[in-house]
Amino acid sequence: MRLPKDLGAEDLMTLLWRDRYRETRQTGSHIRLTQFRAASTT
Repeated sequence: MRLPKDLGAEDLMTLLWRDRYRETRQTGSHIRLTQFRAASTT
C-alpha cells in the first residue's frame, strides 16, 4: 500500500484500521501493528 508522505498519525491509523491492522504494542512513540485476517472455513 502506498501512502502519502504528509499523512498524519491519526489519519494513518484510520486507514490501517480499515485494512484490519490493530495496535498490538506501543513503546514511546513507536507503535507495532498486526494485521488480523478472517479465519478460513475450509
